[in-house]
Amino acid sequence: MSIFRSEDIELYKVTVHKDSEWQIMNELGNLSQLHFIDLNKDKQPFELKFTPEIASCESALKKISYIEATYKNFGIEQKSLENVDQFHERIDVISKDLGKADQLLFNDINDELTSSHDHIKGQ
Repeated sequence: MSIFRSEDIELYKVTVHKDSEWQIMNELGNLSQLHFIDLNKDKQPFELKFTPEIASCESALKKISYIEATYKNFGIEQKSLENVDQFHERIDVISKDLGKADQLLFNDINDELTSSHDHIKGQ
């Protein structure tokens, strides 16, 4: 990767409504042609808006790793998607089937994951 850009870029400041921010950021991320600038360099991590969500994701990842290891120990087959695009497609289908926005779907998945993790750990 070169330190030089192959194309000129432009700087935009985008303001979005809070209710739409999750969906808009996902759509912008899907373009794979954006570069974000951290406007909160002077703030501590605990002061940032999404720090609790990141901590929740890290916790969920630990629970998933524990469940995967337990499945592997018992020889239980695990199925996974081949790539991130398939994951996004699957999330979109589930979200539409349940009639919930993607950001609300994570809370439901996390609750179910916590329940499964606690059940397996209690065995």
